[in-house]
Amino acid sequence: MTTSLDETRVAAFGEKLVGTYVGGMVTLMVDLASRTGLLDALATGPGTGEEVASRAGLVERYVRECLGSLVTAGIVEYDPATRQYSLPPEHALLLTGEGSLNLAPISRLVTSLAPHVPDVARVSRTGGGVPYEAFRPEFTDVMDGISRGLMDGQLLDGILPVTGELPARLADGVRATEIGCGTGHALNLMAGAYPRSSFTGYDWPGTRSTGPAPRLPPGH
Repeated sequence: MTTSLDETRVAAFGEKLVGTYVGGMVTLMVDLASRTGLLDALATGPGTGEEVASRAGLVERYVRECLGSLVTAGIVEYDPATRQYSLPPEHALLLTGEGSLNLAPISRLVTSLAPHVPDVARVSRTGGGVPYEAFRPEFTDVMDGISRGLMDGQLLDGILPVTGELPARLADGVRATEIGCGTGHALNLMAGAYPRSSFTGYDWPGTRSTGPAPRLPPGH
């Protein structure tokens, strides 16, 4: 039986696939520009490749390649008359800063998970799975980076209040446990705000913490 093809659908899907692959490559460039401080340097104002590289403390050759990719993707703008690159403030709002609006850390999910595709393909045939330890510590750091801005900006004043009486109970003093606490950052924030409560966090053995230890005694 011969199946007729809708050439319009074939072309549309092909275009979508190419766009998906391009988006994946751009995601890697956003991660690179974020973790090297290139986006932060560009957010301070327009500059030539040499000027932006100097601000960020990077090698101009690599900065030029990265910025070229981001210009092509419509993330960074380039003025050929002045040879200056710029990051529009609307873009900088979502790609820089310490707050929850910064979406650049999400790009690291792609970077961190990509190297594990061969192992996942292998166990898809043989079984057995890929141990969680193989994803660490990068995955823990990535998840912390994605949520840290949200926790810092909204946990105490925005998220906890919508739970009703929980903030009052924490203020009076309770014992609270978080399973899968990651680096323990959310617990540390609550422990600082509610010294009468005791907070204990559990995660995979050896999880790294960027602040105090996730397991906290009463009043800490």
